Amino acid sequence: NWGTKHITAEDVYTEEKKYGREDEIHVTIKYGLHTANAKDVKNVLKNFGSFAITLGNISRFAPPDKEYDVVKLEVESPELHKLHSLLGEKLENSDEWLEYRPHVTFAYIKKGTCSQLSGDDTFKGEKIKVEEITFSSKDGNKETIQLRKKV
Repeated sequence: NWGTKHITAEDVYTEEKKYGREDEIHVTIKYGLHTANAKDVKNVLKNFGSFAITLGNISRFAPPDKEYDVVKLEVESPELHKLHSLLGEKLENSDEWLEYRPHVTFAYIKKGTCSQLSGDDTFKGEKIKVEEITFSSKDGNKETIQLRKKV
């Protein structure tokens, strides 16, 4: 696992339980959906086909109002942006981020640590086919949604 190999336990931010290392590697498409019903999301995605994402460089994000930084992997995909917009238009949500920047979070780290990881290109250019999406409701339930196969 790249994260455990490159981010030491001493650098991981563990002051709050919900932070630390990311156990379920994923790309968030739309944050803060109000629905707890996966059928609502399935209905919006019913005509959306499978697609590919391209991985980029490792980077860090330093939220100014938080006690941690974030180590993340940049992700490129026009389809992710389309899905983000589509879900935002069709379903009530509380997403407060002004700009969507798809990424994979590896870990929440102590402020100012792991600067040597920024720009790491270990994964750059790798493509991953996305054929399903996992809907995670705010109460913790998860359901897999199959995307339509492209012919």
